[in-house]
Amino acid sequence: MVSRETLAVPKFLDWCCNTKEYLSFASSINNKSFCRCPAPISLLWLFISTHFRREKQSFLVQVPNDDDGLSLYEFLVSIFTKNILFFPKETSSKASFFTVFDRLEEMAFHAASNKVPQIWIVPDARLNEPAPQIIAPSKTTIYPNCKLSYEKIISILEGFGYERANKVNRAGNFSIRGAIIDVFPPSQPQPVRIEIEYDNVVSLRKFSVNNQISFSEIASVEVSSLKNEKEKDIVFSKQIPNNFLRLSLCNPSNNNGLRDDLVVEKHRRVFCLTNREDRINQIISKIKNPSSVALVPIALPENAAFAVGDSVVVSDGFAHQNRQDKNSVV
Repeated sequence: MVSRETLAVPKFLDWCCNTKEYLSFASSINNKSFCRCPAPISLLWLFISTHFRREKQSFLVQVPNDDDGLSLYEFLVSIFTKNILFFPKETSSKASFFTVFDRLEEMAFHAASNKVPQIWIVPDARLNEPAPQIIAPSKTTIYPNCKLSYEKIISILEGFGYERANKVNRAGNFSIRGAIIDVFPPSQPQPVRIEIEYDNVVSLRKFSVNNQISFSEIASVEVSSLKNEKEKDIVFSKQIPNNFLRLSLCNPSNNNGLRDDLVVEKHRRVFCLTNREDRINQIISKIKNPSSVALVPIALPENAAFAVGDSVVVSDGFAHQNRQDKNSVV
């Protein structure tokens, strides 16, 4: 009798990450800024999900068109529910309904700041088009008692494009005097004096550019990046954060990854990927000699079936193929 179980998606992804196929995928993309993946598309979807969960690494996934992007988006959202962004080529199409434009600026900012790993899905034709600035200028709010070291504040200001000077006399300047950092954010009417003690901000005070004398304390100051402030439309590919790994799924394998002539005795465990438990008998009927069957409640593209390790992964749609018995999955 074939044993059955229902396997939660995280457990299934844990199993994936220990297979030789996934480890080969992970090895092929490590330390690369761009990678093409000519493999069965459904298998790549699983491995992207596995890698995202395991490594907490941000991806930009390049897809052939809006339809493929939408399918991948819906699949990933069914697993992770958030931190997945889809940028369709045709924003007037059905695909635009599934985007998250209301959260785009906030999420893009977090991605650029390495705070929230996420996956961006972009059709190939969208990459080289001008697009509204999607990455919000980086910003940091400084206030008394916040934990920011002297070195960290200097690093932030230099990274944001502020120019170091002997004394602050115009917007975009900063200067250092002992344990005090003066800075003039363009958004502020006067420059601000930041007093630091150890790794703690002690006080913030406005001061005069003319005589350099401070005159009133303030509750906080927001320091924003000076880079790209005036740019309206930037080519999309130029807006991808440096910490993102880029994958191209524009040339996937045409086959489903599972040959009909595989050795019958090789595979034992079967993972049925479906959101409908009533389909499991139809799926099992397509498989010869399974020793165990695990139902995983996610949906892969129609007719997906492939060998992973010593197991077979089969989708819901595979059960409806009109195959003869000789072509059943081993």
